[in-house]
Amino acid sequence: MSESVRVYIEKLKVHFGIRSDEQLGAILGVKKQSVSSWRRRDKIPPTIELKLVQSYGAKFAWSNETRKLSENRENQIAAAASLYCLIERGLDNPFMSEPVNLLRHGNILNDLMSDFKKLIRENDLDLERESALNALIRMYNRRELKQINAILLQ
Repeated sequence: MSESVRVYIEKLKVHFGIRSDEQLGAILGVKKQSVSSWRRRDKIPPTIELKLVQSYGAKFAWSNETRKLSENRENQIAAAASLYCLIERGLDNPFMSEPVNLLRHGNILNDLMSDFKKLIRENDLDLERESALNALIRMYNRRELKQINAILLQ
């Protein structure tokens, strides 16, 4: 069940370090009356919710459906970045491996995905298009991701 819009709006204000509906409206590109209307109707317009989720991640989803969609997008980006790292490192072809190696690759992939999802959230990476994936790959190529490199050395 989604939290009340009143609570959601207050969480947004805390995150952005603001106090008024007018300030929140300015950030979201709407009038303060719109924010009041959402509170009264206990409903956030899908376009606003999607804008927040695409810009700031799943934690900004109001509805459970949008949260699931956003988490799926995070998983896609994390999986793609993880596969990039595995291929870049030149690890054994996981599709031609013995079962014991498949399990090892699976564990490495799982660890990489967990760390990449954490990085997506910590850096508030934009989930729109491939910008988050490109940002993660750039960080990896610059050797800025010590935790990722540590996993790949297992």
